[in-house]
Amino acid sequence: MDSNDSVSFQNSEEDLMEQSECSVKKTAILVEYPGQVKNINKCLETLGGLGKISETFENEKRRLEVKFTPKNHFSKSVFGDEHPTTGLLLKVKIPRKRLTKTLDVPSEKVEIVARVDKCYQFTGLCDFQLLPIVKRDDGRVDMVYEEMIPTYKDTYSWLTENPNVPYFLPPLLFSRLDSVQHKIFKPTMTTEKGMIAPRIFQRKKRSKYNVIASFNLHDTLPERMNPAAGEMLKVKFISPEEFNAVKRTLEDRPICSRMALCFLSKVQLARVKIILPTLAFFFNSGPWRGLWCRFGFDPRKHFEARHFQVLDYRLRNQVGARHYVNRKSTYAVGSVNKVSVSQRKPNNVVQRIRQEEEKDTEDRVIYSPYFEVGKMPEARQINYQYCDIRVPKIQEMLEKLPGPLYGTTCSEKSGWLPPGFEVQCREIMNELLREHFQTEILKREELEESAEEEMSSDEESMMMEDAFEDMDIDESTRESK
Repeated sequence: MDSNDSVSFQNSEEDLMEQSECSVKKTAILVEYPGQVKNINKCLETLGGLGKISETFENEKRRLEVKFTPKNHFSKSVFGDEHPTTGLLLKVKIPRKRLTKTLDVPSEKVEIVARVDKCYQFTGLCDFQLLPIVKRDDGRVDMVYEEMIPTYKDTYSWLTENPNVPYFLPPLLFSRLDSVQHKIFKPTMTTEKGMIAPRIFQRKKRSKYNVIASFNLHDTLPERMNPAAGEMLKVKFISPEEFNAVKRTLEDRPICSRMALCFLSKVQLARVKIILPTLAFFFNSGPWRGLWCRFGFDPRKHFEARHFQVLDYRLRNQVGARHYVNRKSTYAVGSVNKVSVSQRKPNNVVQRIRQEEEKDTEDRVIYSPYFEVGKMPEARQINYQYCDIRVPKIQEMLEKLPGPLYGTTCSEKSGWLPPGFEVQCREIMNELLREHFQTEILKREELEESAEEEMSSDEESMMMEDAFEDMDIDESTRESK
């Protein structure tokens, strides 16, 4: 039947409704094959055979694979995904002789065979095919697949018979995705180190009011805030007491993290986020990365700024106490309990802002930013400032560092500290945690042993009491007899 022909069913709607009301027990799966099927056996061979097709139908997570040339190892597969659908498989008997293009089929010759609940559609690209075809000198095009793939009939004759096999090195992966991508890449840009990277891979700034600076030895650091940040103080109703508390903390400590500011100033995190852009700028690289620096303070010119540098400390497995820390990582000094993402946001903007502030104040707990002897860290990865590491040995090492010589500049990687200084600090901290962990294990073992002894003594006393009770019962029964 041609594609231009059409079929109409005479009085078949009522009959089909009656048949559909009857229970159709058989179910069928529709496969929209990406090609014109002329031989059903070859079609099944490209699908991997009936065994592989049935395995795919039984497993919902598997994709239906089609290889247009199954015997060719270089053939790129096309995959079909399962989609739910609603349909019926009809069996229609059409008369052979026809005079018009429109065929009227009586309802007696229409039969419902099965219902269709799901189908496999091949919506991906199928033109990633690179076959071993070579053009000869005389213009003839040949397939060199048999010359490249050994037959294993004997040991090495296939190498000696065809010594001049042309090179054929197809790529291992044609494309990461088999679907059409409509994303348009923006023009490339040059980074500070001279590397060219597309803009699409760069992360967008989270805030429009923060002043962000990258560490280098040439550019001047920001000295003024963004005017929009000052207006946010009025919009969010920041009190003078909260503003002055954060300001005094930055005066005493010109470089500080956001979590440490919350801990020292006792101001809520939602308020500190609004106050900080008016008093300090953010370092996104260098030895003070992830910290806020007060406007007017240049750590590149002050040797005392070494106390405020960042030490990236991670709790390794060899310390032996990693399973005692619940959180995996934190990228600021201190730690924050995050709210579940599954909570839906309300439609009202005012309600959403209030709920976010309540989450910051109630659900988030600001932990201590200090590293102390005899105390486990709050997270497996914490960026400590050297002034917050309360270890006498490390503080002595900081104080005994000689001042910079004339002409010495601040390093982008290690700042004012000598190379390898952070490695020594991590070893000292690991040793302290290892000792603390061993003492904790001994204490727990002693407590468990004492608890077991108490339990055993209690059990013995209970057994003795039961025995005495049994003896009393026996004596009473004898007296009664």
